[in-house]
Amino acid sequence: MEIGPADASARGIRHGDSVRAFNDRGDLVLRAHVNGSVQPGTVASHLNWAKLSAGGKNINALTSEKLTDLGNSATFYSVLVEVELLQTVS
Repeated sequence: MEIGPADASARGIRHGDSVRAFNDRGDLVLRAHVNGSVQPGTVASHLNWAKLSAGGKNINALTSEKLTDLGNSATFYSVLVEVELLQTVS
């Protein structure tokens, strides 16, 4: 998941950390790529094949199944999520 330096710092996230992206639909574990490629307040992730992803999930676990009101198209390109550093048990 691409995340900007200010957003990562506010959450204690460093480049390469495992993070949890979540909303009311589900959650997903991703690896943080801290860089300047996304605007503050946003994150970006690629769609991977769920079968090969950690936990068998991909970014679609966070998206709505609703269709748009104009054209009955998919609504999965913009999703509200929260991101937190994945806490490991030691």
